Amino acid sequence: MGMVSVLYLTMSIFLFKGNQVRGNRFPDTKQSVSSVVGCDADLIWESPEKDYRMSIAKIKNSKEEQLDNNIKKYWLERTPRNVILTIKELEMKDAGYYRITIGSKHEDINLIVTDFQWKNNVTAKYVRVGDTIDLCWEFVTKRPADTIRLYRAAAGIRQVLARWENGNQQANIADGRIIQCYFHKYGNGDTYRAYLTLPNITIDDFKYEYIIEVAFNDICLKTEEPVHLKREVNFKWMSSPNPVNSTIKDDVKLVWKYDSSELANKIILTRYSNITKERKQLGIWNFEKGFQSKVEGIKFNKSNTNQEVNIIMTIQNANKDAFDHFYECQVFYGVFFNSVSGIELVPVLPHIYSDTMVVKSRPTEDVKFVWHFRYAFPVLWVRFRRSSVQNGPANAEYDIGHWHNETFTPKLTDNGGKRIEFNKTEGDGDGQITLSLLNTTKDDFSKKYYIIYLAFKDLGFSESHCIILKGNICHSVYPYC
Repeated sequence: MGMVSVLYLTMSIFLFKGNQVRGNRFPDTKQSVSSVVGCDADLIWESPEKDYRMSIAKIKNSKEEQLDNNIKKYWLERTPRNVILTIKELEMKDAGYYRITIGSKHEDINLIVTDFQWKNNVTAKYVRVGDTIDLCWEFVTKRPADTIRLYRAAAGIRQVLARWENGNQQANIADGRIIQCYFHKYGNGDTYRAYLTLPNITIDDFKYEYIIEVAFNDICLKTEEPVHLKREVNFKWMSSPNPVNSTIKDDVKLVWKYDSSELANKIILTRYSNITKERKQLGIWNFEKGFQSKVEGIKFNKSNTNQEVNIIMTIQNANKDAFDHFYECQVFYGVFFNSVSGIELVPVLPHIYSDTMVVKSRPTEDVKFVWHFRYAFPVLWVRFRRSSVQNGPANAEYDIGHWHNETFTPKLTDNGGKRIEFNKTEGDGDGQITLSLLNTTKDDFSKKYYIIYLAFKDLGFSESHCIILKGNICHSVYPYC
């Protein structure tokens, strides 16, 4: 055995006896080899028995043309009886005469290459359980195929559905259904079609890929891309609240609705963060075991009316970590169809505001600061601070009083601590807080940023808001504007 760059060999040659054809079941003559685009072809000459210089070349325009030094394309092998040139992955341009020259003698083999083209563009078919489906494979070639097989395969299982030998059907599957298979030449051209009709599609049919194999000889097989059956489900998500706004410590209900003519076999609930990209499974429901929660504080309910299905997930006593996430409901029908819908859970934050951002007054006058708030939970505590710097650090602020447990404690100790008054009113989800500063001083105006801090009984959020105190007369005595 050997490989050569220009395919020249020195061998023992005694007598040259002609040629043979291997791997070809349909030679036109003894001096011809026929194959198909994409396959390999073996050109075989009998091996000489005496030392002579030998060369192999392709004939082009009546001249010998040496073959490329490409072992991926050409492989030369010598056995005790034969010299074999293998040409791999044939193209149309490989067709022609190939000559072996031994001493002063030569012998030619005509390589005939036939074109082959698949004409399919479907690799997936959508079908419902119980339906009948037709699959069709089409190819174009001038060379009749030796064998055609339709089969399906899955997890190491290969099940032949139909087989044709020289155009005659030899076998087809028998599984209790009437499965029809046809193969014929189409029209007046070189187009061939193979048909497969599968009635009463079952769940088991979806696990296979459906394949056609066209064989021109034992070493020349053409296989098209597999066709997969995908389950078609009449499924549609229906409108439901999204996003969902709620407050901390409340029970939060997330509702998904969908319409389907079939029963889902599995539902998975997950939580996803757009910030951290973390995805966490919260629970899974299936026919056999019902709902199994993966975290604490989750309740699941599934109900249906006709084809409308409601999925309700309740997050009990929701904490801060439950908010600002997307909650996904993924509905499965077997392993072939699933659909996902997400709901964003957004926290309802406290809202603190005032009717004016600036209060104007003069030293010695009384000043009133009024803040309003809206939130579902009552106030837990209130703190008042002031600063000479807007949005300054905490150590630049000074306490002037705080309220907690229905008791207000002033921090301004001048005038016996009676220079500050506090009042709070609360209603159903809203309220008002008033801070009165009596007999104002120059120091009150120099620390002109008055800030309120509120915390609410859900312990989830605290908020702040600032009002500026300015003098309403600007001159050298009271420069506080």
